[in-house]
Amino acid sequence: MNNFLSKLKRTTSVLCCSLLLIAMPNNHTSAASKPDSVVIVTGSGAASAAPDIANISLTISTTAEETSTASGENAAITEKVRVAVRELGIGKSDIQTSNYNCYPVYDNDNSISGYRVSNTLKVTVRDFSVINKIIDNSLAAGVTQISGLYFSLSDTSKLRSVAIKAAIGDAKEKAEIIAASLGKTITGIETIAESSSDSPRRYSNAMLLKEASSGTQIDGGELDYIATVTIHYFIN
Repeated sequence: MNNFLSKLKRTTSVLCCSLLLIAMPNNHTSAASKPDSVVIVTGSGAASAAPDIANISLTISTTAEETSTASGENAAITEKVRVAVRELGIGKSDIQTSNYNCYPVYDNDNSISGYRVSNTLKVTVRDFSVINKIIDNSLAAGVTQISGLYFSLSDTSKLRSVAIKAAIGDAKEKAEIIAASLGKTITGIETIAESSSDSPRRYSNAMLLKEASSGTQIDGGELDYIATVTIHYFIN
């Protein structure tokens, strides 16, 4: 009987110690599981390159009493413009109709006096040295309006990649400065968002005609690709 009571006391004593250990808070675990702080930074980056494509819009407008006459005259002039442009080395696939309209023309008494047909050709130019000649020759062939000129890149993927990498580097540098100032270090990334855009170089109609008439070589210059990232960094 005494042996049984002795064993029971030892078992009860061990059980109480175990319960006490479970009930005691683990201060080390609480400190280690403390969530990191978050710092939000925005970075920007840019990359530039010379354009390899120019697009120019040429509009032919004709007016006549009958739609058939207006459209027939327009078709004839449009063909002359196509030939004039192709003689400068522009491929057939690089001359496309981008807009075609036919609408009535009204007199002062609001009666229909005729019809106007408007046809716009979009010309893609890869040899910038012929841009002036395209303008001169197309105007001589019957083009009534030069609708604008803009330069662009056929492939912006490399430029975009450079700009995004620069933006991420800018954001990381800012985050490291902030973290170091607070006596902390970057431990990870929570989220990241990116936006980017290119900016084709455009000539206004007035600027385009002025430079073309003066014989000045129209230059594509350089195009800028801009990227912005917003990154949420964990710091601790």
